[in-house]
Amino acid sequence: MVAKIRIAVAERTSALVIARTDAKGVDGFDAVLERAAAYARAGADLVFAEGVYSREELTALRGVVQGRPLMVNLSEAGDASALPPIEIAHEAGVGLLIHPVSAVLAAAEGIAETCRRLLSAGSSGKGQEDWKAFTAVLGQDDQLERAARLAAGES
Repeated sequence: MVAKIRIAVAERTSALVIARTDAKGVDGFDAVLERAAAYARAGADLVFAEGVYSREELTALRGVVQGRPLMVNLSEAGDASALPPIEIAHEAGVGLLIHPVSAVLAAAEGIAETCRRLLSAGSSGKGQEDWKAFTAVLGQDDQLERAARLAAGES
């Protein structure tokens, strides 16, 4: 892994190199510290140690990453009671908090509700205004204008 990080750092143009370890669950916290220190020495921009949430562990981890910010996963798929409050995460040097499944869970809830409405009422209850809002979020008008310019030979 260290060699991969060195290569990524050496060859990148603008990429952010985030080094991840899942060692805690298998090899324990000491292995996390060893790997995190090696990843920092290899040049990783951030260090992500899955399953490291306590103030004590985050502080210890911060001590070995040579000033690199830490990344913490605040996924609902894990034990929410183990997650640090944002203040503790910030104090411990966490620079990036991710919520990798929050939007997916919200989308699944919306899909389920829409299916219930379709089954019970025969309609989703959504109209053209909802569609316009959706395409606006996607930037559809801008993309269509750009495609037309490119097709016409403009840049």
